[in-house]
Amino acid sequence: MDVNLIVAIAVGLVVLYVLLKALASPGRYLWPVVYRGAMGALALWAVNTVGGQFGFQLGLNPINALVAGFLGVPGLCLLVAVKYLLA
Repeated sequence: MDVNLIVAIAVGLVVLYVLLKALASPGRYLWPVVYRGAMGALALWAVNTVGGQFGFQLGLNPINALVAGFLGVPGLCLLVAVKYLLA
């Protein structure tokens, strides 16, 4: 057998194992993502409420919510910086 084929099979088995392990207990991995996404959406809503008084709005979408949720305040600053750089 070729060495490349053996390595490809080994990598495939590892990926399959990790995927099956993640699917076996989806709540273990899904709930933290949902929680952080909800917290990020709440933070974006607060920024839009305050920023609306000054004419500043950020998009409230799943990507922005996850960035704000996982990165926290630095994530919100990143979203504001990207909005100013692209506008």
